[in-house]
Amino acid sequence: MKYIIILLSIYLAVACDAKSSTKASEAVTDAHTTAVATTVNNTSADLKAELSEKAEMTKDKMMEAKDDMVQGAKDKMDNAKDVMESKANVMADKAPSMDKMKDGIADAKAEMKDKVNMAKEEVPMAKEQVTETVVATASAAASTAVASTPVIKEVMKEKKEAMPVEEKKAMPVAGVDHSILDGLLKKYVSSTGVVNYAGIQGSRAQLDEYLDLVSKKIPDNSWSRNEALAYWINVYNANTIDLILSNYPISSITNLDGGKPWDVKRITIAGKKYSLNDIEHSIIRPEFNDARIHFAVNCAAKSCPKLNNGAMTAANVNSTLEKLTKEFVNNSSINKISSNSASLSKIFEWYASDFGNLTAFINKYSTQKLNAGSPISYVDYDWSLNGK
Repeated sequence: MKYIIILLSIYLAVACDAKSSTKASEAVTDAHTTAVATTVNNTSADLKAELSEKAEMTKDKMMEAKDDMVQGAKDKMDNAKDVMESKANVMADKAPSMDKMKDGIADAKAEMKDKVNMAKEEVPMAKEQVTETVVATASAAASTAVASTPVIKEVMKEKKEAMPVEEKKAMPVAGVDHSILDGLLKKYVSSTGVVNYAGIQGSRAQLDEYLDLVSKKIPDNSWSRNEALAYWINVYNANTIDLILSNYPISSITNLDGGKPWDVKRITIAGKKYSLNDIEHSIIRPEFNDARIHFAVNCAAKSCPKLNNGAMTAANVNSTLEKLTKEFVNNSSINKISSNSASLSKIFEWYASDFGNLTAFINKYSTQKLNAGSPISYVDYDWSLNGK
């Protein structure tokens, strides 16, 4: 029992000490907590005050920046407004001039429209007057002497300009009207150059009329170059046809005059006798110096360039020469051209001096180009009649 009491006493003493220690510990803890809380409160107040101060400073700076931006924008808007007002004033000053210019343009447009309408009405009249003026200007003087005298030509020009239209029409005209020959060629010569000699024979009177017409007039210095060239080509071809008809039917022109029908002087023009060779080699070739004529004067043979189915005139002679040359060069039944060689008509050999650089001449008209330095040969000529 004694021992129980002793143990209980010890337990109570320990319990009391523990309780006292707990209270002491709680007291210490409470004091420490109070001190920490006080420190925290003091620190939070200081931090809060510092943050508040910084916030106020940031706010002030933002307000200053905002004021600066607003003022800058306002200044720019004021400047833009001033510029726009200045431009508006300039445009306002120019407005009367622009209105005046606009009115002037409108007036000019209306005036041009009126002139166009007048021109449309006057073109037919002007065309007729130009035609009459050209005819009158191209008119020969009454004689070769008149035409060759500058002073008299000037006087005649002044008189013609002062003459009424009716008198101008009545004056002699330079050149010859080739319409008779043109009609015969269109009717009796095909597009490929085949001549219906029998058909022309039935219209021999018309051919005779044309030959009589050209025999009375010969080119002089009152004629234009094209008028003279057209005349001589037509005279050559018409007389060749006449030669065939005078001996028709015939299989070849070379059957006449010992094979040299071109040397016989059977053509009379203005009282002088000419042969076909005289016309080609003494007049056309030297006077006009145009290699294309070799494809227009017709020798009534199959190998000869085709007879054009229409007469030459001053207006069409150049274009017709160009057409006939191109057609003949590209006629593969006569001329065979490749890039490396060519077999050509004898015409290019007989009249080589007229063509100059033959390769260059061929290439100007041929669709197949011939290389420079390529060999060129020449085919035999077929003198069979070019028609029926």
